[in-house]
Amino acid sequence: MNRKPPKKELRDRVPGLAVVAALHVGLAYVLVTSTDLLPKKEPEKDALLVTLVAEKRPEPKIQVAPPPPPPAPPPAPPPAPKPPPPTHQPKPPAPKPPPRPAPQPRPVEAPPPAPAAPQPPAPPAPAPPPVQPPAPAPAPTPAPAPAPAQPAMASVELACPNYAAVRDAVGYPSRARRQGLEGTVMAEFNLSPSGAVEDLRIASASSDVFEGPVLEAMRQLRCVGQGRPVRVRVPFSFRLK
Repeated sequence: MNRKPPKKELRDRVPGLAVVAALHVGLAYVLVTSTDLLPKKEPEKDALLVTLVAEKRPEPKIQVAPPPPPPAPPPAPPPAPKPPPPTHQPKPPAPKPPPRPAPQPRPVEAPPPAPAAPQPPAPPAPAPPPVQPPAPAPAPTPAPAPAPAQPAMASVELACPNYAAVRDAVGYPSRARRQGLEGTVMAEFNLSPSGAVEDLRIASASSDVFEGPVLEAMRQLRCVGQGRPVRVRVPFSFRLK
């Protein structure tokens, strides 16, 4: 006869049974999922016939030069200068009212003027002085006659070839020698175109004691005409030796 295990044994076996049941459930899950992880075999595809066709190259395009860029627009004109802001002119001050005229004093009545004394009669006007006739203008003074033209000067050595001999032959005045006088004399004369000596005179002399011997010597000169009137000066020198 089968006897029933006691309840205490059943309670002790329940955990072990539960563990066994859990192991079986886990094994079943692993088997199911492992079939899904295996690679599936794809069905075979039908073979296709492929024909290669040469690719058509596109025709080269003709390069067209781009049109020139449009001209640059002209620069904008500078902005017109702004007019200066209007200046506020100060308003002119209001004109002051004219001052009131001061009250005019009352006129004082002047006393009546005294009667004027009788004026003596005016003396008669003097008679105007007699008008003197204008004096006659003085007669114009006649202009002085022009001085005669002086002849040109000529060298005595050229005009009178014997001048050196005449000069050396002049004697020394005895009075001048006694007084120890020395001096110079300048004589001059006009020589005509024919060679005649005219207007002989002493131009200057340091002492009149020498003039006589010089004039005597001048008369011994033999001169030659120069073709025109000339003036000749002749110097003489007196020295004590």
